[in-house]
Amino acid sequence: MRVGPAICEARLGIPASKDAQRDFSDFTYLDRSGHMKDALRKAGVEPNAQWSNETKFHLEVKATLGDCDEAFFVSQNQVDKMRGFDGDANNGYVLLRVYNMEEGNEPGIKFFRDPWSLYMYRILDFRSEAGYKVY
Repeated sequence: MRVGPAICEARLGIPASKDAQRDFSDFTYLDRSGHMKDALRKAGVEPNAQWSNETKFHLEVKATLGDCDEAFFVSQNQVDKMRGFDGDANNGYVLLRVYNMEEGNEPGIKFFRDPWSLYMYRILDFRSEAGYKVY
């Protein structure tokens, strides 16, 4: 059974959001004490130098059964968020890539800070199997 954010919120007694779920990341965290930046450093990822104690982090978790090189899905809304928050000192977007979730494997996690910048520098590759619509 997959436990989504709405179920977790209900179990914690948090009122259901009236806003569209597509407008939110899996986790949103205002890092007033620097814990997120410390966690990124411990994971081998240098935080964006623009981020401050006023930065709101938008964390998107993506998990697959296979290894870290396996492709994973992101929605157009998530790509739009990545692009919209790129270079914004008040909003940090981080993909958390959880892999090897198959039973018997050792799960791993990899952090992708500023994924839109990683795409622009050709470190990440975003593809649409069905093609793109141009407006």
